[in-house]
This record gives sequence, structure tokens and C-alpha cells, in this order.
Amino acid sequence: MQIVSRYDAVVRPAPYRDEFEYETFIGRNTADLIEPLNAMRTQNFRDYPYLYEGRRENLYERQCAEELSQSEHTIIVVAYYGNIPAGFTTAFPLMSAAEVLDDDEPMFIQNGCRPSDFYYWSEAAIAPEFRGHTILSRFNQQIESQAIEWGYDHMCLATIIREDHDPRKPRDYKEPGPLWRRFGYRRTNIQFAYWWPTRMKDGSVCYVPNKMSLWIKSDLRKRKQY
Repeated sequence: MQIVSRYDAVVRPAPYRDEFEYETFIGRNTADLIEPLNAMRTQNFRDYPYLYEGRRENLYERQCAEELSQSEHTIIVVAYYGNIPAGFTTAFPLMSAAEVLDDDEPMFIQNGCRPSDFYYWSEAAIAPEFRGHTILSRFNQQIESQAIEWGYDHMCLATIIREDHDPRKPRDYKEPGPLWRRFGYRRTNIQFAYWWPTRMKDGSVCYVPNKMSLWIKSDLRKRKQY
């Protein structure tokens, strides 16, 4: 694989949406992406609303990624502009997402959902200079198509919950809800918590739970297939 060398580029020209290329990695093939993608991941999630203060060499994250790479239904899609990585996204069966199901599986059942029917769109990271060029829409299409091929009926994702007047929120921040609704997701009353080192309002960093809200997209195979 030549994937690592693509992360050496420094000059990033203005992109055009038709010039992006996408490469999909599945199962054990995702293991080689752990290190090269972690730099982009760490930088992307440092921004609001995640305020993540992790480190590229975080051993816990590496172990989690290596465990997920053992699943034949783990997928990573990487977008490139020439040899430059523009962004990536990850997804895997919901049953592999221990943080989501740890205490919340009964809530799925109460909402008429079986966790085994769901494919979980976990993360999407796009470099700031490449945002707004339909990359996220293409990620959505490719993950959904793969989920359908593997026989999943539903997809889900999680968004973070922050206070409306959080002082850490940039003035130009746009809430992602309208975008997820456009992709066909609906917000549920299922909530859970992810723990990570978080930049607090006073500037300090603490390892705290961050409340998340679950969104679901149902009946994939009855929808338009890409």
C-alpha cells in the first residue's frame, strides 16, 4: 500500500469538487490507516463542538482502532485531492460500538430497534480547506451502499450535545442537524456518553463524559440506492 506517502504533501491548492478521488478500505485493510489518519483525526476533533485534546500517539485509541480492524464489516473511506488527503470517514456494525451499547441497549429495544440491525457511521474528519465540496455527501453515499450490500436495514450516527450559549462555540458555527436530516436521519431520544480529554470553559483539559444524541436512518433497502 502507498497510503502513508499521501500524507506527506504540504502544498494544498484550491480544490474543485469533481477532482476528488475516493478509496475504500474494508476489514483488516483498515489497520494500515491507523497511524496516518490519526493526525487528521486529532486536529479535526480539537475544534468545537468536540473540543478533543487527545494526542496522536494515544495508545487507547490505537488499541480501539486495531480491534475494529479485526471486523470484516469495518470500513474507512478516504478522500484525496491529488496526493493530498482531504478527509476520511469510518463506520462499523453498531454491535462493535461498546460506548454506545454499554448501558443503552434497553433504550434501543424500547424504541423498537434491534442493535444488530444497525450500521454505525462513527466519524467523519475533513480538513478545513476542503470542506464545502460535497465530500461528506459522498461519504454518506458510500457507507450507505456498503451497509446495504452487507444486509443492514438501518444506519445510525451520534452528535454531541452542547449548551446553546457555550462560550467555546465560534460565532460562525453551523449546527449539523439540518445536514443529517437532509441525509435522511432523524434524531431519537436515545442519549449516551463518550469520555475523552476535553477542553473546558476555563481553558483546562479534563477527562470527562460528553453527552451524545443518537440519530437513525431506517429502511435503507427501501430508499434510493446509489
